[in-house]
Amino acid sequence: MPARLQECEITPDGQVNDEGELVHYAFLADTEPVSMNEALNDPKWINAMTEELNSIEHNDT
Repeated sequence: MPARLQECEITPDGQVNDEGELVHYAFLADTEPVSMNEALNDPKWINAMTEELNSIEHNDT
């Protein structure tokens, strides 16, 4: 381990901590809705799903 990281606290990926969920939601904040209600009220999500459905219909899949 590099000397500059010797004082850092190391937490294994599998270990759950008090802030884990908060960090997880922080990454999702601007990428996709967390609940169905949020999705149904998100114009970006509605547009993406409409495009997806149109593509499926166009390709007969």
